[in-house]
Amino acid sequence: MSKKGFIKLYRQIEENEFYFCEPFSKMMAWVDLILLANHKDNTIFVRGNEVHIKRGQVAWSKDNLATRWKWSKHKVYSFIDILERRGMILYKKGHQNNKVLGLITVNNYDRYQSKEPQTAQQTAQQKDDRLHTKKNVKNEKNEKKEISKPKVLQNINPLIELFKTVNLTYENIFKNKTERGVLERFVKKYGYEKTENLIKWAIDNPDQYYCITKPTELERNINKLIIKNKGKTNNYIKI
Repeated sequence: MSKKGFIKLYRQIEENEFYFCEPFSKMMAWVDLILLANHKDNTIFVRGNEVHIKRGQVAWSKDNLATRWKWSKHKVYSFIDILERRGMILYKKGHQNNKVLGLITVNNYDRYQSKEPQTAQQTAQQKDDRLHTKKNVKNEKNEKKEISKPKVLQNINPLIELFKTVNLTYENIFKNKTERGVLERFVKKYGYEKTENLIKWAIDNPDQYYCITKPTELERNINKLIIKNKGKTNNYIKI
């Protein structure tokens, strides 16, 4: 069965007593190269000379690696050549400040080392920050919703009570979203007082062609009511 995933190897692993107790296998040598590579651009001193090393590079000569891994020079040269041919590294032998420098670049270094390794504390802090941000955004949305909602719309229950004299089942209007929506639209368009007076006038002045017993009937016949009452003055409203 295939096992995929990642494990972390800290550079301090080489301080373990078992790390160098036996000559390296090729796999261990490859892991060692990754551990030796700089995880960020850096400046080091080689034999007293300043050398600039980029991220993912190892400033070790083949002879030095032979000593480190307890290999023969021929075995190191052969291993480095295999890694190069497979595209895993790039080896460059040059001179800097009149000194011979062996520079190994681990290709695709980001596969083995993240650019900014995070501690458990940093990860927890980021998670906490995201939760706070999400909570704040939600609170802001709720605050905006409350601000945008006219306070007068919270007071439509008394308007529903006005239908009590003409509707025996007027209590159903309280929980009917459609009926409540009509009253909210009226209050928003005409204002609370004008809506209240219009309902009273419509109930007290029934017509043979229509009878107002609920908000939807008022909305459906509003034009007739306005035309019928236009220019008239009564105890309730002047339209």
